[in-house]
Amino acid sequence: MTVVPRAPVPNTIASNSSSRSAEAPHRASRSRGRSSEARVGLRGVAALIIGLSSVVEFKGIGSRLVASSVVAESRRRRQRYRFDTVIGRVGEKVRLKLCEIARGVPTRHSSDGNLSPTDAGGYIRPPVISQLLILRRQTLRPVTALCLLAGLLFGLSFPCHPDLAVAFLFHPVWAWIAWIPLLLVLHSATNKASAFRRGWTAGFVGNLICLYWVGYTQGGGPAVIAGAGLGAAYLAVFTGLFAMVQFGVIRRWGTRGVLAAPVLWTAVEYLMSLGQLGFPWLLLGHSQADVPALIQAASLTGVYGISFAVVAVSACLSLAILDNSLRIPGCVTGVMIVGTLYGTGWWTLSQALIDEGETVGIGLIQNNLGRVKWRPGGLQKSIHSLDSLSREALGKEHVDLLIWPETAVPCDLSRRASCRRSIQSLADEFNVRVLTGAPGIDKARGEPLNAVYYVQPNHDTLLTYAKMHLVPFGERTPYLDAIPGLRNIDWTALTGDLAPAQFARGQKRTLFPIRGDSDRPTGNPGRPLGNHRKWIGPLVCFESVFPDLVRRHVAQGAELLVIITNDSWFGATSGPFQHAQIAAMRAVENRRPIARCATNGVSLFVDAYGRSTAHTQFGTTAVNVGSVALHGAEPTFYTRYGDWFAQICLALGVLALFALRFYAPASDGGRTAHGGSTSTDDTLISQDNMAVDDGRSDAEPAREMLFLDHLEELRWRLLKAIGALLVGAALCFAYADPLLHLLTQPYEQAVISLQQQNSPGPATAIRLWVEELRVRVSDSPVESSDQSVDQSSGESSGESSGTTVVDSADVPSVEGEGEDSKQVLPYRRQLQSLRVMTWFIVSLQVALLGGLILASPIVFYQLWRFVAPGLLNRERRLVLPIIGLSVFCFLLGAAVAHQIVLPLGLRFFLSLEPADMISQWAVDEYIGFVLRLLLGFGVVFEMPVVSLFLSRLGLLTPDYLRRVRRYAVVGIFLVAAVFTPPDPISQLLMALPLMVLYEISIGVSHLAQRKPVSFDDDDDDPESEPPPPSDDDERAGPPDTLT
Repeated sequence: MTVVPRAPVPNTIASNSSSRSAEAPHRASRSRGRSSEARVGLRGVAALIIGLSSVVEFKGIGSRLVASSVVAESRRRRQRYRFDTVIGRVGEKVRLKLCEIARGVPTRHSSDGNLSPTDAGGYIRPPVISQLLILRRQTLRPVTALCLLAGLLFGLSFPCHPDLAVAFLFHPVWAWIAWIPLLLVLHSATNKASAFRRGWTAGFVGNLICLYWVGYTQGGGPAVIAGAGLGAAYLAVFTGLFAMVQFGVIRRWGTRGVLAAPVLWTAVEYLMSLGQLGFPWLLLGHSQADVPALIQAASLTGVYGISFAVVAVSACLSLAILDNSLRIPGCVTGVMIVGTLYGTGWWTLSQALIDEGETVGIGLIQNNLGRVKWRPGGLQKSIHSLDSLSREALGKEHVDLLIWPETAVPCDLSRRASCRRSIQSLADEFNVRVLTGAPGIDKARGEPLNAVYYVQPNHDTLLTYAKMHLVPFGERTPYLDAIPGLRNIDWTALTGDLAPAQFARGQKRTLFPIRGDSDRPTGNPGRPLGNHRKWIGPLVCFESVFPDLVRRHVAQGAELLVIITNDSWFGATSGPFQHAQIAAMRAVENRRPIARCATNGVSLFVDAYGRSTAHTQFGTTAVNVGSVALHGAEPTFYTRYGDWFAQICLALGVLALFALRFYAPASDGGRTAHGGSTSTDDTLISQDNMAVDDGRSDAEPAREMLFLDHLEELRWRLLKAIGALLVGAALCFAYADPLLHLLTQPYEQAVISLQQQNSPGPATAIRLWVEELRVRVSDSPVESSDQSVDQSSGESSGESSGTTVVDSADVPSVEGEGEDSKQVLPYRRQLQSLRVMTWFIVSLQVALLGGLILASPIVFYQLWRFVAPGLLNRERRLVLPIIGLSVFCFLLGAAVAHQIVLPLGLRFFLSLEPADMISQWAVDEYIGFVLRLLLGFGVVFEMPVVSLFLSRLGLLTPDYLRRVRRYAVVGIFLVAAVFTPPDPISQLLMALPLMVLYEISIGVSHLAQRKPVSFDDDDDDPESEPPPPSDDDERAGPPDTLT
């Protein structure tokens, strides 16, 4: 698109007199046109419809009809223009206003119907589709109107209560176009603050429309009443963050930067789900859960892939609005995205077999008892209601499992023997299993639990699962253990008569058996369970919102997901229906059926493809009985690999932030993407981009600093860096236990891997082969061979052979949230502390290294501020990207060492132990070994970065690297010998990656030589190529350097 430079637009608000004088020549023409533009009734509505019809290329017809309506208007209708003009001028003014909003270029109509510039600088021809919307300036600013419209469309994308009078307006189709207005106003933003405000406004409106039910919770105090607004404001921060980064991308890469919106939005949604304040309730992908054909791709990417597709359609249509040349490709691409999702989903559903696999009869008991059960006499009333409804369900069809809602029994079943006996008698009488929610007590901390109890017929063991992800402020104050001061706040007084926010978090992911013999699952997590016993993965209320938590249940072996919830707190609002909708997405992600039981609705069944059946009415007492097919399907790609798609989007978002931070905005033909003009200094890295740009050339001299001034500057920089290091070390020391667990995970994995293998490792096999040769030569038997094999493959044949810790009831459970959670190791394999100060020294070492990593950005920044005055402009532009890339490579090297090298090396070392040797590793030696290896790999992974830096400066060439390759190999083995223990295996594990990195460095140097980047100042004469600076100029150029 060709853009003609224009002069700056004058400020018409600065002076009323100047404004009136400027408008004086045009008053007569506007007065004459006012009557001709005003239409009455259907003619004005027709003009609006014609403006909207431009989406489907009816621009010519619309323009002719509008023109005819203008000509046909009589001057005698002039007195009625106050109402009629608002309607009649919509079609005429729509192109003008949206062009101003999207492009920032004020325009007006010419006599031929086209847009003409308001000044002599030129104009941009607006797209045809930009004739969609107009609001009068006197009533509401267009930018604010578009932000409100974006939030409104976002809010209307999620379900509401069906009895609302405006329920027909809520439809998932709005999600596909919700962010188009926001992307348009971001294109015209002037700075990051304005972009954040616009995004926050849209997010606040959308979240407030969807989450108004938070303030409706019955009996809530002032904090609960204000919870809707506070929650919407908090979640709107993520939308503002998305808008701010998206604005930077558009400013850097121009109009086509809107195509980065799906990546950035997916990254923001992923961030929204992390931590104890995570709230992934309103993910855009969840809005499509009622359309099963559109969400089948979630089995690959999770819900984040669906959100990506939804925002991608908005981005394509926005690009079509902003760029005439991409109007057709943008619309076609958006249609293709929707068509591809729907087509593949329809084909998947057509191939699905509903009745395949074993079926289980399930009865959902919806007793519709909310807060009544917590009042005096509520326990007996609840037990009687549940018992009568359960007997009614058992009389309908064959039922294998009864499911009662969250906290259906208002007592601790592990302590109230009478309540447990009543449930046990029901299970024994009908030979049925009962899963119910009830409160519990954490025996270790004395805090209440939101628990699930599982009662089996003719079985005395009471299986328990405690809710692992608690509702923020409703069940527990976020980060209560990390911030001790929060315990002093009386949250109960703020939240009214709701339960106090002091619930304990569950630590074990426990699965319940459905039927079959006592064989427990074997093999790695995520493999099919076999043909005997089927397993239930229980979820309590808020947990069903988190994709990764549900995925881990399935990866552990669950073939049926059961969600119990109590949504009676929300009353007759949209909350229960939004919550019920999310279950379909969890089913598709993991290809597991779901049975959802709610206190007062909505209770339903969802098959493995997201198709829900047998809904109960909200606010009623009901019994829902159905059969669920357990397909026993292989774990999906998402179940195996988790949120890989969202994590890739997050990594790309971080790279985008890096690029925006260190590179100047691009220009579109002499004009920036947001409508402002670019100067010759725009391509220089300025102070806003963390560089020191004083506008001088490389050879320009600057003020000299004395030697003592340099020392004073260095002293302050060092003090700030050391202060940041101490703060980071203090934080890491406070979290020393989880960091130590992270460092000991490779050792635990190696031990468990050796225990679970059915054959000896390669080292053991070689040792046995050597011993067998020795036996044959000496003709003497070796009695310890079999023992050696047994010890290498496991501590004993019957100990810890499975993948999970099994309790007395033979039920698998895993501690913590991760699949690599801490396992119980045999005593002889546990790390030993042999000195009094061992744990303190180890914690201090971990804290110092962690503090160095946390404080590394500040340390690098202080170093940069100290050396920046002594660098040339071209060196400044190169140093900051190199620093960011070096941090990434260091973390990559540490990750490779932790995830690959350490488990392999430790397993090899463990397999070398003789059978009669008791191995007790000292924890301080192990931690020191791990830290040295992580640090060493992080340093050696900087080789490509060093090669890039030196090649860019012209100090290194690929030919030179090839010539000294043989010497480099020797140096690599020497470096590996320094960083690794004195054994050949560890040395090889470091030397081999180093050799690969050396070859990569040659390629990086080759690319840097082939595609050099000019670092000349942008204000130099482009037609004349200045000579390279001499040594004297280089020495004289840097400012503030010691001479």
